[in-house]
Amino acid sequence: MDGKRYPKASCTDNGTKIAVIQSNRHRHSLSWLCRCLGVSRHYFYYQCKTRLEKKVLKYAQEIQAIFNRSYQSYGTRRIRKVLSNQGIIVSRRYVAKVMKALSLKSKYTVKRYKNHSKEVNSVLIANHITAKFYSGHKSKCYCR
Repeated sequence: MDGKRYPKASCTDNGTKIAVIQSNRHRHSLSWLCRCLGVSRHYFYYQCKTRLEKKVLKYAQEIQAIFNRSYQSYGTRRIRKVLSNQGIIVSRRYVAKVMKALSLKSKYTVKRYKNHSKEVNSVLIANHITAKFYSGHKSKCYCR
């Protein structure tokens, strides 16, 4: 070999190898650990992503049930409040991720701006002062 010491890559399953890499990641470089255990970096990141997706859907059933009980009217803030009343502490962004993964969308949307067809605050006011501005020069401006 090249004189360096490598840990032995035994015939363990890939899940164990991923766990070893995650536990030693703070001590050694990721590329070195993957090379020693015979796992590609792409596979390591792929496994981390799938585990994260499983973690995201941890409270999916509770969120789905609350959403359906509210006749699909609760949004992320109200679902989070109901979960916190049940003793489950999650963030609003977590609830939003789960709702997006389950493609849940509230029936109520944000109230949008409606343009007025008639002029509301444009009442014409009479000119009682009748001020006239004259200027003999371009640089001067005064009132008479």
